[in-house]
Amino acid sequence: MRKIIIIIAVITLGVFGLLLYQYHEQKYEVAQFDVYQNVLNEKSAEIYEQATDWSKPISIQTEDDRLDTDFQIMADFMLKMMVRNAELRNAYLRELKAEKWDKFLDISRLEQDKKYDFIETETMLKQVGTMVELYQNNLDQHKIELKQQIKDLPIKARFRRYLIEALIKNDKADPDHALFELEKKSYSKAQQIFKILKEEEWQNKNNTFLFESEKTVDNFNQLYAKMLDLDKQMKALSKSTQKKLEQVL
Repeated sequence: MRKIIIIIAVITLGVFGLLLYQYHEQKYEVAQFDVYQNVLNEKSAEIYEQATDWSKPISIQTEDDRLDTDFQIMADFMLKMMVRNAELRNAYLRELKAEKWDKFLDISRLEQDKKYDFIETETMLKQVGTMVELYQNNLDQHKIELKQQIKDLPIKARFRRYLIEALIKNDKADPDHALFELEKKSYSKAQQIFKILKEEEWQNKNNTFLFESEKTVDNFNQLYAKMLDLDKQMKALSKSTQKKLEQVL
């Protein structure tokens, strides 16, 4: 009986010791997770601040002395993902700027281009369409690569699941993703507007498009109003994002 009691005591002590170890490990992980979140908030703000300057590559230190083991690996993964996303977007924005996309609806430019059968505008729309498609393809390819990278990370299985969930949430909450969706809608409206400008008779009167047909005026005004609304939404989203970053910095 004494031996049985001793064996039970040893087993109980072993189980209790394991529970204590698990409790200590969980407590440590909770503390590390809080630090991990703070590190991501701080460094992601730095990334987006640097990303506002399209002319320079983004440089960020992904290692942080406050993080250990799995949490450092996860932070490195997440931050490199953010940098890559920001670099892809900056490359896309530089291309749009080079094509003078912000001047698409400039009536003086369109009036001049009309004399040459809209060759410049045709080329602009074609190039921008290619850029939009390329940017989308790059984003899709990056997502595929990220999922594969997660499988190869030397971290606990539960942290892999967390990273997969984080990717899904990041995709939904990322302001750049929301902006791109608005930009694609704006591009679609631009194509419709150009179709009207190319097919219908119009002239520039006091920096205003003057059409011969009342129906054309209505169609054009509706599309133009939608483009202005999309532009307003994009500016509001950018402003909101900037405010959030300023609170973190």
